Amino acid sequence: QQNGKYQEHPVLGIWMTGQENPANWLQKPRPVTYFSIKREMEKLAAIWRLPIRLEAITEHPVLSYGQTVWYGKEQIGFFGKIQNQIAKSMDIKTEVF
Repeated sequence: QQNGKYQEHPVLGIWMTGQENPANWLQKPRPVTYFSIKREMEKLAAIWRLPIRLEAITEHPVLSYGQTVWYGKEQIGFFGKIQNQIAKSMDIKTEVF
């Protein structure tokens, strides 16, 4: 709320968990990792032609570790590994990024 009025801000959320690729006779399935979501973030920045800068997160209420995404002097996002206790509270047994 700002000045007694609600403000809406568009956001994009991307969550990854499970296997990065399906099992087949050529390769074993690979689990999603921190680098999977980092790669996707970098692809989006390239598609949108955003010159981004990444900085390590030292503390975050939801992430165990990760990075903030900066466009110039503005933080435009963050990504990383969801804390285990948060995933567990939602009955998720695999890592979530």
